[in-house]
Amino acid sequence: MSSAKYLRIAVVICLFAMSFSSFASEKVLLGFGTQVVMSGYLPPRLKRVTAAQILRDSPADKAGLSDGDVIVEANGKAIEGASAWDMARQLRSIKAGEHLRLKVERGNKELVNIDIVAGS
Repeated sequence: MSSAKYLRIAVVICLFAMSFSSFASEKVLLGFGTQVVMSGYLPPRLKRVTAAQILRDSPADKAGLSDGDVIVEANGKAIEGASAWDMARQLRSIKAGEHLRLKVERGNKELVNIDIVAGS
């Protein structure tokens, strides 16, 4: 594997680990992780974001998010082609009681709207 691929993987891990671990340190919880496919380096662009590791009884679980849901929009912004940095910033800025509105594609290509209220 080339060093460029390692860099891309490191950026993805760092970017989304920061996004979701920041909720824990600020005691704000959405309750899910992601698997991310990106393209480009500077700036990295999102290609596909899949919900993973939904925590039981978390806001994401209560809102109906499922492992394997492909997130196609977050708060009205398309995921495919979006700046990975901007999306991470948006996620980190969510405070307890605020909404994260997702449009997800479920297994049979059905589009489902999910409204997650961040917990504390």
